[in-house]
Amino acid sequence: DDPNTPNSKIEYRIDDSPFSSNFTIDKNTGVLTNNGLLDREAIDPALDGRIELTVIASDMGTPPKSSSANVTINIG
Repeated sequence: DDPNTPNSKIEYRIDDSPFSSNFTIDKNTGVLTNNGLLDREAIDPALDGRIELTVIASDMGTPPKSSSANVTINIG
């Protein structure tokens, strides 16, 4: 897409999930940051220390287009 058009502007967000409130994402850069310490013992043992989030990237075009990516975070 041409630079400086709505189609070239991308915004990121975290899809709602059990752990989405533990993280923030910079809507302009997509940088994912945890909101505090993550305690492996507080995570369901069936998850084996893995947290999965879905990040959605959307352009600002009309109509907007989006894509998603699964992100796995391993808590050691």
